[in-house]
Amino acid sequence: MGLERLGLLSMAMASTSAVLGGVILLAAGLYQFTPLKHDCLRYCESPLLFLSRHWRPGTRGAFRMGLRHGSYCVGCCWFLMVVLFVGGVMNLVSIVGLVLYVPAEKLLPFGRRLSYAAGGILILSGAIVLARAVSGPTPPALPKRDETGIIRHRALDACLRISFRKTAAHFLRIVR
Repeated sequence: MGLERLGLLSMAMASTSAVLGGVILLAAGLYQFTPLKHDCLRYCESPLLFLSRHWRPGTRGAFRMGLRHGSYCVGCCWFLMVVLFVGGVMNLVSIVGLVLYVPAEKLLPFGRRLSYAAGGILILSGAIVLARAVSGPTPPALPKRDETGIIRHRALDACLRISFRKTAAHFLRIVR
């Protein structure tokens, strides 16, 4: 049985259950602190380090190296992909946020600290969502789902738009 059949996901592949959304956020946040996440990130962020340690000659060797290196990259980011189910897999704001975060975590010198900060934010968000789900009916001031079932977070949308503009401006300054 799929999550959609159980009524836990909308047609837009967004969580329809606050409890499921909270658990996903909490688990993704906790995963950011695991040794597995940081071991995978170490290899994913430095392909040269990986190649120097795991070099295999020939086409078959290249294929095997690609599978192994890809598994490290999936290992460090898979739970972040699951977070897309909280706001909706097709939610452009969520996707842009993820697209900006993953390379920042991988490429910036403070990537590990960024990972811990993101973990803390995800844990806090998950705890808030779970607390609201357990406390009873949703008050009108909380974010509402649109007609597709996607949760709209105005504050998060605004933060991501500002962050995207700043990042784009920064990259334009570097390129020029």
